[in-house]
Order: sequence, then structure tokens, then C-alpha cells
Amino acid sequence: MATLRVESRSRDETLQLGRDVGRRLRPGDVVRLRGRLGAGKSVLARGIGEALGTPVWRGSPTYNLVHEYPTRPALYHADLYRLRESDLADLGLEELAEDNGILLVEWPERAESDVASLPARRFVDLSLTVTGEESRIIDIAVPDDPDAPRA
Repeated sequence: MATLRVESRSRDETLQLGRDVGRRLRPGDVVRLRGRLGAGKSVLARGIGEALGTPVWRGSPTYNLVHEYPTRPALYHADLYRLRESDLADLGLEELAEDNGILLVEWPERAESDVASLPARRFVDLSLTVTGEESRIIDIAVPDDPDAPRA
């Protein structure tokens, strides 16, 4: 497991970090975004979307729960903040994860065991901690690449 801690001092730096992360994602990845309200999860998600070529960013899908973007690979952005347990089956997260796209999940702790059981190639965890008005600490955890050559 590779881990990295990054300090962002502005919204623009958080957006750029999202772009940097987005360029390293691969089809089948599930990205779990954690942090309190206002921590910058959606800003980070937008940067990931920009790196993948989203034509227009529609913001956090808080009320729609999932936004789909016609990128290559396809990008699915889910926000579980307002999720009721009965809503999870209707979201179809398992099908989205199986689609060989990239699935971003904000508030994965709302359905922790269900999200953890998704058929992901790998889980990428991004945790944001607010340290000031614009500053954030972002912890990035990425498992070893299952496709990397073994020594």
C-alpha cells in the first residue's frame, strides 16, 4: 500500500491535486472520498473529472446521487450523503463498478460494507482534513498495482 500526505493551501491546489490523481487512475478503480462537509471532496472530484476529460462538471450529485460523464474511461460520481439504506440497491453501484469505468464515491462511510464489497480493480482512498479556511491535508492511499510485474 502506497500512502502519501499532501498539504493543499487553496482550492486551486486541491483542484490540481485532483487532476494529478485523475491522470493516474485506471479503468476499474473505485475512489473513496472522505472528509467532513466543506472539506473539498467535490473540488478534488472535479479535478479528477477534468483530468479524464469531462466536458462540463455538474458538481456534487447530492440530490441525483450519481452523475455519469462520457469520458474514456467512463466516470461515475456518486454522493452517498443523503443516502437511505433502501436507496443503495437502486443506485446500481455494483454495475457501475463492473463497467470498467472509474467510480468516485463521496461519503462511502454511509454504506461502508457495501462500498467495500464492490468489484473494484483497486480502491483508492482520498481523505481530506480541514486545517484552515483554505488549507487541507489530503491523505492518499493506493494499494499496490495488481498489474505491476512481480520481482
